[in-house]
Amino acid sequence: MKNKSLVVSTGFALFSMFFGSGNLVFPITVGQESEGHYLFAALGILLTGVLVPFLGVLGMMLYKGDIYSFFRCFGKKGTFLFSFLALALMGPFGVLARCLTVAHGALLLLLPNASLPLTSFLLCCIIYLFAVNKNKIVTTLGTILTPFLLLAIAMIAFFGLNK
Repeated sequence: MKNKSLVVSTGFALFSMFFGSGNLVFPITVGQESEGHYLFAALGILLTGVLVPFLGVLGMMLYKGDIYSFFRCFGKKGTFLFSFLALALMGPFGVLARCLTVAHGALLLLLPNASLPLTSFLLCCIIYLFAVNKNKIVTTLGTILTPFLLLAIAMIAFFGLNK
């Protein structure tokens, strides 16, 4: 039974890691812009939004999460440089800053006077608390954060359909 709950928790964690607000908005926009070519638009979304991330996870599973084995063809310096650039883009120079500003924009709807620096600091503290124990990140994502994500998606769908 514990193994089954670990599989479900890991599946939820992967869902929450790869499913962001763009996954709600972007497919609708692609469908509108596809000018009737819905099959090709859906195949493009499935390829880039589902298959490619899945292959990345599968590739890292095959190498048991060892980035040095995974990137061996780049050499030690290349592995470090590629990993550093990827993490820099995901962290302070790209995705994290965008996530903080998007969260702040959403918070402004509830608290119009919320400051961006304070909101960013508090969100980074919360992220740190969830990520401080790296052995429990997947479990935490799968059992705590994903249910909140699914609830939020359900609420968006409910209020969007019943406005």
